[in-house]
Amino acid sequence: MSTVIASLFLFIITAAAYVGLLVYILRLDELIGVERWMAGFCLWSVLLAGTLALGASNLPMLNISPGLWLAVASVGSLCLFGATTFGYLELPKPWAWAVAAPVVMAIILVGDARDPAAGLAEMTWRAALAQPGTWFPFTVAAVWVLAGVALLSLTYLSVTQASLPLLANRRFWWAIALSAIFSSEAIAMWASGPLAVIAQVLRVAGVAAAVYAATTLELMDIRGVIRMVIGNALFIAFLSFVILVGISASIFLLDRLPDGQKQLAVTGVVIALAVVYQQVQPRLRSAVSRAVLAAGYDTAEIAKGYSQRIANLLDVGDLAVTLGITLAQAVQSSRLGLLLITPKDKFARVDVMIGAGKFPTYHHYFGKDSLFLQTLINSRRPLSQYSLDYDPKYKSLSADDREWLRGLGADIHVPVFDGDTLSAVLAVGARQNREPYRQGELELLQSIADQTSVALKNARLVTNLRVLNEGMRDLYENTRVLNKELGASNERLRQMDKVKTDFINIASHELRTPLTKLRGYSDLLNEMNSVGDLDRENIDVITHQLSKACTRLEELLSQMLDVSQLDIEALQLVVGPTTIDKVARIAAESLRQAVRERKQILTIQDMQHLPLIRGDFQRLVQTFRQLIGNAIKFTPDGGRVEVYAYYLPPNEERDRPEAIEIVVADTGVGIDPEHYELIFEKFYRVGSVDLHSTGDTKFMGAGPGLGLTIARGVIKGHGGQIWVESDGFDPKMCPGSQFHIILPIQPKPVPVQPMPVSA
Repeated sequence: MSTVIASLFLFIITAAAYVGLLVYILRLDELIGVERWMAGFCLWSVLLAGTLALGASNLPMLNISPGLWLAVASVGSLCLFGATTFGYLELPKPWAWAVAAPVVMAIILVGDARDPAAGLAEMTWRAALAQPGTWFPFTVAAVWVLAGVALLSLTYLSVTQASLPLLANRRFWWAIALSAIFSSEAIAMWASGPLAVIAQVLRVAGVAAAVYAATTLELMDIRGVIRMVIGNALFIAFLSFVILVGISASIFLLDRLPDGQKQLAVTGVVIALAVVYQQVQPRLRSAVSRAVLAAGYDTAEIAKGYSQRIANLLDVGDLAVTLGITLAQAVQSSRLGLLLITPKDKFARVDVMIGAGKFPTYHHYFGKDSLFLQTLINSRRPLSQYSLDYDPKYKSLSADDREWLRGLGADIHVPVFDGDTLSAVLAVGARQNREPYRQGELELLQSIADQTSVALKNARLVTNLRVLNEGMRDLYENTRVLNKELGASNERLRQMDKVKTDFINIASHELRTPLTKLRGYSDLLNEMNSVGDLDRENIDVITHQLSKACTRLEELLSQMLDVSQLDIEALQLVVGPTTIDKVARIAAESLRQAVRERKQILTIQDMQHLPLIRGDFQRLVQTFRQLIGNAIKFTPDGGRVEVYAYYLPPNEERDRPEAIEIVVADTGVGIDPEHYELIFEKFYRVGSVDLHSTGDTKFMGAGPGLGLTIARGVIKGHGGQIWVESDGFDPKMCPGSQFHIILPIQPKPVPVQPMPVSA
């Protein structure tokens, strides 16, 4: 009976503890996700302790064995704490654990009920596993152990993967709490008597540690405490050793020396030990601090050395590197970025100068009211990245600022002030031993930042002067380049002015020629009609010449109209399926007579194997007729003109779809490279206007200089390219020219206005 009362009393006390923890959580101002999960787990713990208390008193209303109930309760505890753990570690889908709890508990109850002889209904959990042929209890226990070990492994792994020391400490606390709860559950399932009492106490302690970790932002550095205990233990062991040696030596001398020498010998031993202690103690203390506590630096010495190193620095980059070296020696940090802050009208620009480690080098812009900057300005003390990530008062920090600050990979942000103005921030990475920065180290960092202020101000002034000088140098260079380009533009304007002047002369001549023919043959027709000399043969000759003159005049006017429409981007394309082979052959057909007269060889290679293209058939024929006609005119008698093409596959690097490249090659006089672009300009013709003769077939015959302009407009309208290649202009050697055209198989649509199409 006394055992039952003791058990009942124990469970009541544990239930009261859980109630206290639950009340503590519920009294918080705002419950975040993990705190809500923790409150649910505490409530479950209260219910669990209460039912165990009722079960311990053997109330007849509970028709369930302690072993079975402990199995069900342990699985439920594991699932609910698994949900809490996922919420604490910010892992996805913590609710999956909570959903699994009732499902798994129901499976256990149903499974045990279907096989009561081999289950848990009439025996303890440990006894059930010992029963031969009982697979069900063993399976439940194995799943519970595996799930618990997996949860523990995940938690300890998160400790090692934490990017910030304070975050690692936060997760380490949770790992300890989870270990305590898991161990207590295991003990309760397997043991009884005093061990069961220990299990309940251990569970309460684990839950209390979890509540502390879930509701406290800056947790006690438990790893530092462990190291401190180890360090003090080592130091006490040293003192004990010194005392033991002194006592042992004194006893040895007292036993072997005469009475007159004993006091003197003991005094000598004490003095010797005091001297040894005085010499060894500081060194041992420092060694223990460095090895165990990762401390032991001299703040004053570090500050003095840093001040001497930066006294004559006038370069911001050198200052950043010096900062990185100093902090590596002082606090064992291998990451330092000097964030230069330049205030603007509505924002502050941040430039990163790398002192040690890797940092993003792109600029960032903080708003003038940025919570990050305002916090540093108001507090004038270091700010941890851990606080920015987990302190609720920084939840209003903008997403862009938060992402950029996380990308720095810094642990501590230390402000640097120029008077009352925030001029820079030291972004200091975590210590190499992954320990959090202690108060003394934070004070050292702020002291170094204060010393940096004057050096930074001088360095930025020098840097600004250098930038100004470089700007003046660039301005001079840009002015020189602009003057050169202006000279080139003036020369081009001069050439184009000459071109327009030449066009007036050419156009007047080109237009006057067919008009003169029209006037002459009209007068001849009237005269012959008046004297009655007209016959059928004369009429045919005169009308043929009149028609030829009209056609030439129509072509000239049509070219001028096409060029005017190119100027206003009004060239319309009537797109349809066609082949390059058909286009080239029809274009060449009307030029066969000219080829025969000039005794040239015109070759159109077989291009029927090439895929269909979508294009304006008439406009393409017009373009190819112009290119082939130009090749004929600028090729001497007996020369060759060749047209060929090949397929171009898509090229993502050049942003080019699949296309066909067509080449019109000749053995003509060639083109000077300086005229490659000019020949596509309106009214431009190579050479002197006075040397040109009009006509479609004569060698170097010339028109108004509009054909290539129209050809380029048509090709560009199809989304293609056109250019010329040649070894130069030489009427004697005739190096030849090659006009290249690239036409996409599927051109992009071009919004244009209707226009008449010239043949």
